Amino acid sequence: MGVELQNVLDALLPNPAFVTNERLDIIGWTRTASRIFADYASLPAWERNLAWLIFTDPEQRKIYVQRPASLPNLRTVRDNPIKKTREHLSHDYQKPSERK
Repeated sequence: MGVELQNVLDALLPNPAFVTNERLDIIGWTRTASRIFADYASLPAWERNLAWLIFTDPEQRKIYVQRPASLPNLRTVRDNPIKKTREHLSHDYQKPSERK
């Protein structure tokens, strides 16, 4: 995770927040999120996956009480509108060093 994204997370303190990648791997979090949801730093990297935690960790099941109701809302990465938006924007975005 980049420094810019970590700065955004830091600015959100004291609120709980975490960032996932397209596979729902939790790649960044605030200290508050780590206290409320899970101690992400103590988990092996392969276990820091939101879907994995929601379905396999009994403590996470207590937090996500509407888990069965939300199952139909899960989408594949291919159908993810946020991912599509990011892909679209990434094609149009130029780094400052590339601007004329």
